[in-house]
Amino acid sequence: MPATDSVKRQPDFPPRTWPGCGWRWVLFATAVLACLNVPESITKADETPASATQFVLQDASGQTFQGPLNSLSSETITLGGPMAVSRLASQSVQLQMAPQPEPRPLSRTAVLLANGDQLQLRPASIQDGRLSAVWAAAPERPAVEIPLETIRAIVLDLPRDPGAAATLLSGLLDREHSADVLLLSNGDQLRGELDSLKDGKLTLGGAAGPAEVPLKGVRAVALSTELISFPPVTGRTALVSLDDGSWVTATSLQTIGEANTGKSLQIQAAFGATFTVPLSSLAGVRLQGGRAVPLSSLPVHKYVFTPFLSREWPLVTDRAVSGGFLAAGRRVFPRGLGMHSGARATWQLDGAYTAFEATVAIDDTAPAQASARVRVLIDGREAWASPELTAQAGPLHLPRIPLNGAKELTLTVDYGRSGDMGDRINWIDPVLIRQN
Repeated sequence: MPATDSVKRQPDFPPRTWPGCGWRWVLFATAVLACLNVPESITKADETPASATQFVLQDASGQTFQGPLNSLSSETITLGGPMAVSRLASQSVQLQMAPQPEPRPLSRTAVLLANGDQLQLRPASIQDGRLSAVWAAAPERPAVEIPLETIRAIVLDLPRDPGAAATLLSGLLDREHSADVLLLSNGDQLRGELDSLKDGKLTLGGAAGPAEVPLKGVRAVALSTELISFPPVTGRTALVSLDDGSWVTATSLQTIGEANTGKSLQIQAAFGATFTVPLSSLAGVRLQGGRAVPLSSLPVHKYVFTPFLSREWPLVTDRAVSGGFLAAGRRVFPRGLGMHSGARATWQLDGAYTAFEATVAIDDTAPAQASARVRVLIDGREAWASPELTAQAGPLHLPRIPLNGAKELTLTVDYGRSGDMGDRINWIDPVLIRQN
């Protein structure tokens, strides 16, 4: 058929120059392709509409795949699209909506759990040692029931100013309390035993008898740290992030419902309850306990801080050095490390890992003049160094750094060109990939 503008003629194959290479070459090529590391979980195209929400799945080898989320469970993750892909959860690092939802301010109310989870919930009632709370951004969903002994604090009026919010969160999460404490909006505090929440009033028991306090006059409730009892969690888990800024540790996950119509994600939470959320509200899943190991879950071997003048800054796990959540680019992140310029932290790896991944950024609460440089050292040798980080630059994704059986990993944060300008650095989602 003659070539036209709309139909391009395929070029002829080059003349055969190897003796006997016809059908033998086909067999040889087929054998080579079969031996290549082509995932056996890539299957034929499914019937998912192209308009379905897209997700990106990253596995432990560093490969990424994109497509609509067909199914998600504690064991497997399956993406649809032209080439459906399925991966074992134990061999996966993370699943993220693509693109990520637009950042939205955290709600003024939240429930902070003793294991570091936080849910954007509004308290509705407290009875028989359980909090019933509704989603602040979606009050039409069923309420979530949470045992009080798993709760660290309840925020009822989070300040809009990031610095003030970090100060409040630091006080709620870092201080030990022998009794329940109501932090009132006028600055006063009431101590006692939280008994109930009903009709918009908190009842606090004390030596002088019960006291009723209107919920509207309370900024936050810090629950007694002596009474915290969080269920032990073993084995693989998943840290589920929702588009409202919530994150929760799940011991079991399962998509339910018909594909593309009313599909939901059922979450069995580590705090002991099971609830469902629309699949459309899922922002991401971080897999834990398989080959992906959060660096923040490992003990630091050595930490050294060299102050620019005199103030000391600690290494902070899963929060910023300001005391608040890890925040960068107007987003909050559940896992990572908070460091300040002048800091150096080392972890022992003992040859158990193959790669290191992370994102680094200056925290949103840092001054506009903040700047710093960070480095990654493997067994004492520099493996990667950043350009000058600034408060305006936004998060910087590190290249995947091979470890090749390394014994030590060191993260350093060096002062920027202006010295100490409040250089609060967040290592976001630093992950080690375990040997297979």
